[in-house]
This record gives sequence, C-alpha cells and structure tokens, in this order.
Amino acid sequence: MPPPSSGGAVIIEMLNILEEYDLRMLGFGDPATVHLMAEAIRLAFADRATFMGDPAFNSIPLEFLTSKQYAKQLGKSIDHGHARNSRTITPGNGLIPLPQSRTRPEPSPAPAPAKTKEGMHTTHLSVVDARGGAVSLTQTVNTLFGSCVVACGTGVVMNNEMDDFAAAPGEPNAYGLVQGEANAIAPGKVPLSSMSPTLVFKDGRLFMVIGSPGGPRIITTVMEVIVNVIDFDMDIGEAVSAPRFHHQWLPDQVYLESGLLSFRQKLMLKGLGHKVKNYILPCNAQGIVIMPDHTLQGASDPRGIGKPEGY
Repeated sequence: MPPPSSGGAVIIEMLNILEEYDLRMLGFGDPATVHLMAEAIRLAFADRATFMGDPAFNSIPLEFLTSKQYAKQLGKSIDHGHARNSRTITPGNGLIPLPQSRTRPEPSPAPAPAKTKEGMHTTHLSVVDARGGAVSLTQTVNTLFGSCVVACGTGVVMNNEMDDFAAAPGEPNAYGLVQGEANAIAPGKVPLSSMSPTLVFKDGRLFMVIGSPGGPRIITTVMEVIVNVIDFDMDIGEAVSAPRFHHQWLPDQVYLESGLLSFRQKLMLKGLGHKVKNYILPCNAQGIVIMPDHTLQGASDPRGIGKPEGY
C-alpha cells in the first residue's frame, strides 16, 4: 500500500535488509534473530518518521527507500553484537536530502460515500476467490470508536485520524510513534497511515494475502507473518499465532510477547544492548496462503476476532 500509508514501503525496506541474512539457520525465537530483525525495523522506522507523508505535499524517495542497493548499505551498518542507539541513526543513511514540502494541490472531487458497515476500530479482511482474484482490505476509524462522534441520523462513527498527523513533529502520538515535518498538519493534507494490506507473489503467482489492524504494530506484524511463512516454514495458522515482537525506532524499546523468548534468552537480548519490555501486541492478523495444489489455507489471529471461511 503506497503513501499516504507508510506500510508497504517500510515492509519492503525491512524485508530487503533481512534478505541478506539466513534467518532460517538462526531459527525462530532466537535472540540473534530478534536482534537482527529489530535492527532492520529500527532503521526502516527512522526512515518512515522522516520521509513519509502525503505524497501530494512531499517528495518521497520511494524508489530509493525500497531498493536492494540501499538495503545492503543499511545492512552493513548493523552490528551483530550490539544494538544501535536509535538517536544515533541518520534517516536515509545520509544519502538523500530531507523531504521538501510542496504547496497545497488543487482539491479532487469527493468520492461518493460507500455503503459499508464499519467496525468500531481498525479492521482487516483477506479474500481469495476461486479464480485467484484477491483482496487485502484494511479500514479504520483509528482508536476505539474514533472521535466518539456519530453523524446525526446515520450511525456512522467519525474517525479521529488527526492523531495520525505529527501534531507536534518530534513528539509521540497515541501509539508512542514519533513523526517528522513531512507528516505535519496542513489544510487539505491526508495523515500518514500504518495500514499494510499486502499481497505476496511467488514466481509471478499469488502466494499470500495478509494484513492486520494495530496502529504502527501493523507493519511489524505483517512483516513477521511473512517471515514466519517464508523463512521459518510455518503454515499460515502457525504464522499468525506465533508470539511476536515490536520496535518502532522511538521509543528505543523492544516489546516482546510472552513465549517468544525464555528468561535466559531475554537476558541475552538485553546483553546485546536492547531495552526489553513484556507486552501483548493488540494486532489481529488475517491471512491466506495459496498451496501448491491451489487449495487455500486461511487463518485468523487468536489475539483478536475473526475466523476463516470458505465455500
């Protein structure tokens, strides 16, 4: 998903960095694996905070940020034996200038309102039909019940997406996420999103449909499910159920779900310089994998609601 969502570009940047490492050999749930993945996440989220925003107002170097060459340069900056201090990271690795804001564009005609039934918070669904057509859909009103205001006579809950802007650049929002001037509030501007509805292809054919709610944790959730399937040979049920972790550059913290690392392994991760906090990630991934015999394997995250159905 392109800007003004940051999800697609940041996931590609993280996966490009991790492509240089043999995660399968290190193994799922190993402190070395968590360390490498956390460092890749840290670097990508630093770029997100600096360069991502409404593309109508900002020149976003998407081609550069998602390139294999840039990922290799970032990978070389990762110390296998010690965690980086987030405050020492230079977004763009010092190779690209800071984004330049544009003037306000001419407004586009408002689309006709869609006749859909909204959830009370971010919702994701994944669909594949019998002919291989696929939809990965994430929709949101942001936090629980949005702005808690309902349009009179409609039952439609208004969102509180203003929190997705950097109301004060450099200051954390409701999710603790720090963002920059590229996502500052301006008339007619669309706030930056973390939504990451994703389609994965293998040899030109659809392989996986995945997405999740969860604010900035959407990005790491989707990335980790993809890695679980491709690198750790999990089926989609195991991949969405497996314990996860989250990092977002700032705060400089690794949030770990129970069961991912043992007490001893947590001490090893701390020994690498990571600040570790136990946390239940409020995500609800919904995924489908297309099997070699073209049958569909679907799974819903046990952390939330939903179930796979087919006919």
